[in-house]
Parts: sequence; C-alpha cells; structure tokens
Amino acid sequence: MSLLRTENDRDLDRLRREPMRIIQLKCESDQSPYDQTVREVAIEREDDSNWYGKPTENPACTTLQWPKFAWKEVEQQEGQESARTLA
Repeated sequence: MSLLRTENDRDLDRLRREPMRIIQLKCESDQSPYDQTVREVAIEREDDSNWYGKPTENPACTTLQWPKFAWKEVEQQEGQESARTLA
C-alpha cells in the first residue's frame, strides 16, 4: 500500500467535503432549431471553459463536460420542465 496520495485522491476528498452545486443549463443559442430544454446538472467541478457534472435525472451517467461557450446558466422558472433524459 502506497502512502502517496494521487491527484485523484485529493479530488475525491474535496468532492466529499464540498456540497454539490446544482445549476440549470440550456443551449446558448435561443434560436428555435436548437434544443431549448433546460437541464439540471450536479456540478462536480468547473474551470474557465467548462462545467463538469452529471444530469440530476440520471445519476448513473458518467461525468459530462458542459462547454460554457455552448451552454448558459439559467434560472428555472415556475412551470418550466427540465429534461428527463439525455438523448
């Protein structure tokens, strides 16, 4: 057994300590040809270019990359449905 901690171990420790942030994302473009479904995402980490997280409707999904140039954070409005699946 190694006493050296890997970067992955430190990331797991940080995730266990920090509460998961839930945000709503939708396509950056508001044009009708693009899917306008709001997706609720449990964010695991974030950098300048991307959010990394899992859709809350499918916790078994692997962590996905949500590029900030293609997705925008929105406020969930009353009566607005979030996506049930990622097709």
